Amino acid sequence: MNVSQVNVNVDWLRRRTNKLCKVKTDNNLQYLKRDGKLCGLISVDMNPRALLLLSCHIVLFVSGQNQVCYDVIGCFQTGEPWSSLLRPVPEPQGPDVVNVFFVLYTRNNPVDPFYIVGDTTWSVDGSYYDSQKETIVYIHGYQGQTNETEDRPLVDAFLRSGDVNIILVDYGSIREQGYLHAVSNIRVVAALTARFLNYLIQERNASASNFHVVGFSLGAHVAGYVGKRISGIRRITGLDAAQPLFEGQSKELRLDKGDADLVDIGHTNGSPTVPLVGLGFVAPIGDVDFYFNGGWDQPGCTKNVLGLVLNGSLNVLNVWPLRFVCPHERALTYFIEAMGNENCTFWGIKEGALNSGLRVLSGGWLSPILTSLENCNLESCLPFGKRTFDFPARGVFQIATSTKPSYCLNSRPIDRLMQGQLNAS
Repeated sequence: MNVSQVNVNVDWLRRRTNKLCKVKTDNNLQYLKRDGKLCGLISVDMNPRALLLLSCHIVLFVSGQNQVCYDVIGCFQTGEPWSSLLRPVPEPQGPDVVNVFFVLYTRNNPVDPFYIVGDTTWSVDGSYYDSQKETIVYIHGYQGQTNETEDRPLVDAFLRSGDVNIILVDYGSIREQGYLHAVSNIRVVAALTARFLNYLIQERNASASNFHVVGFSLGAHVAGYVGKRISGIRRITGLDAAQPLFEGQSKELRLDKGDADLVDIGHTNGSPTVPLVGLGFVAPIGDVDFYFNGGWDQPGCTKNVLGLVLNGSLNVLNVWPLRFVCPHERALTYFIEAMGNENCTFWGIKEGALNSGLRVLSGGWLSPILTSLENCNLESCLPFGKRTFDFPARGVFQIATSTKPSYCLNSRPIDRLMQGQLNAS
């Protein structure tokens, strides 16, 4: 089949698709593109029958508008359940719009970040990345981005927890188009992140069993999508996974307990978005779900915000937005403290049916009263943070905290008791 025959068929296809596809020639390939997105490709060497079948497939694809495809990262479904009347998110945009890059820290470069940039290909050559060590991948939330100063507590805590590689994922530019676009575009963020991690596996001899992916808020669902793309990830930690447009959705749309060998969730702001403006997930979705102080609100948030108003450092108009964000961000604060403080452990006590009902009915306010560590054993108690994977208990757990830093309630006798039981098991 010669080039002129291909061009005739491409011209026919373009007419059939109402000129939605633009044709771009690159060496011996004909690329069919719609608004810069790859629809398909046709080889010069393709026989007429195969070309006709492919043409029909692409016509159906373009007219159906049920998926969108991009070079390298593949196709994304755009119809239900991803987009619906109650979930009116647009189609995902391409890597050129969803600008993702990575930042590496290790104990050899704890202060000076190593930036890993590229459209769809990356390299850690010249860095201190060590594939034999655990790699903690942190994915920020909707309002986040990497910042050397603001990331300092997180990086320091992770490096205190062990000799690890720390990879921060930055996708901060997607918030510029609003939350609906962000909800859609995190699928592309996850595809690019998974592609980078697969590069580490295939080219740098890393193992998914050494990956601990941590996501805060919207980033928790990015972590889930990454886990769906890479099998064998050891652990995913979701910190107050975003509720709006994810609560009540099927597991393919959100973080779920099947996305890693262990999926543990920290809940701090899981009151209903309507009418209580909760930002975090309400329902348990992990192998382990930790509900801090009931998981609805967090102690000290009201006092902290009012204090800022009274001392003049916060405009009264910003009180309510900050008040609602405070318990949501506590999930990350608790995790940083849990990873970086070797002298105190956040112990969770397994929640029974009665305690669960009282927690929900009281909006979480009775949780500190219901949380007692007196009868801890390997089946009923579990630490939040660095050593969650090491202990066997699974299920829903309650954790009580202090009202101010340090939030961990010192429980050294429980530490010794539980370590002794673990050693004897």
